Amino acid sequence: ALPARFSYPSMVPDRRPMEEVHADFGAMMYNELAGIADSVRVGDDALPMIRVNYGVGTVPSLFGLHSRIVNGNMPWVDHLESTEDIKRLVDRGVPDLDNGFGARIVETYRFYRDMLAKFPKCQQFIKIYHADAQGPLDIAHLIWGSDIFIGMYDEPELYHALMEVVTDTYIKFLERDLTLIDPSEEGYCYHWAGYYKGNILLRDDSSVNLSRDMYLEMVSPYLRKIAKHFGGAALHFCGRADQWVADLIETPEIESVNFGYMEERFDMDFLRKIQPVCEANKVAVIDYQMSLKEFADYDPSIFKTGMTISVHTKDFEQAKRMLAEWRGN
Repeated sequence: ALPARFSYPSMVPDRRPMEEVHADFGAMMYNELAGIADSVRVGDDALPMIRVNYGVGTVPSLFGLHSRIVNGNMPWVDHLESTEDIKRLVDRGVPDLDNGFGARIVETYRFYRDMLAKFPKCQQFIKIYHADAQGPLDIAHLIWGSDIFIGMYDEPELYHALMEVVTDTYIKFLERDLTLIDPSEEGYCYHWAGYYKGNILLRDDSSVNLSRDMYLEMVSPYLRKIAKHFGGAALHFCGRADQWVADLIETPEIESVNFGYMEERFDMDFLRKIQPVCEANKVAVIDYQMSLKEFADYDPSIFKTGMTISVHTKDFEQAKRMLAEWRGN
């Protein structure tokens, strides 16, 4: 059977609120370890790992942008108010990597390592993976706001100038980040309890709003620049993006893909559509997330290899039972 995770509502008590997580290293590590405890309890194929988690505003914070925690959710980034502000940001170039969350991220890694060193087995098996650096368009979108999609048409020179400085910053940030995490085998990276083909994991959620032509012109070159710099990458986005997903899979520097989870957005037709493209390009689908209904309809003959799956169950007992059935026990 394909490697599989069977998730369920966490059984770990007293998960720390986001405000506390961002203020206290211990609270952040507690929440990260909670996910490991749930996976160990059910005994699925999830790999034990943790990350420094300051949210999508990590790289934007280097440019001076601020994140707000709203109603206990993951942070929301306050974008710049005018194109003049964006021009000034571009003119300043790549920022100091210790700005914003930068220096705190380094301190958090140090705290994680100091804590894990007290528990040799945990130190041996729990991997620390790279922070959420998003991707070039996601970062630019957070900086500019939703008007960036108008800017692609009305101010293309400014758009590309912003994407250039964001891309260069991303590379510098992740170069440092990779020196602080646990190394993996060349050509792979630890992320989200999985082992991804590609040395880093890029994110590209904002591109689902674009046509194929706009994606190929406005985004793909920057993704390729980053992926090529790091010797290959995995790429995540939430959704399907049928209009350009085949082009993404055919991108030479992209080694694996992850589609996140959007309820009732996936089906067997989508898997049948991407399977031959994935096979032809030797691109893996990692952590393909399914609801119970989607799993019940799943046709395992589509992907016999090159895919790992994740199923959302209602409770621990169901997760344990489904795992045993999946493994044929």
